[in-house]
Amino acid sequence: AVLDVGYCFFGASRSVDFSAINKGGVGRFIIMDKARWESNDREPVSPVKSGPFTITPTFLDVAQGDDFSISVSFTPTRIGQHETSVLLICDNCQMKELQIRGNCCAASVQIESVDERA
Repeated sequence: AVLDVGYCFFGASRSVDFSAINKGGVGRFIIMDKARWESNDREPVSPVKSGPFTITPTFLDVAQGDDFSISVSFTPTRIGQHETSVLLICDNCQMKELQIRGNCCAASVQIESVDERA
């Protein structure tokens, strides 16, 4: 799954809430940065930070049919596309990789005339 935060101006921040419904059974979940997980650094941190993205909540307890949301804040430090991966890990040891994507752009304004004079 891809969580696309969209566009953000350089020097700004953008937050987006992504909603989902638990179509499985009751479960407890933790969100972890994939790079930390792969390096065996499995100590949970709150909030989860991965590159220019901050993800909350770190822990989710959801019943069957519950809707929940994951909030992603994007604070880029360079222009261009940014991507990272986090893992949604269930207490039954199943994992789902979530890719997070955002694009940082700079405003470019050029004055072509003032008071109709070129």
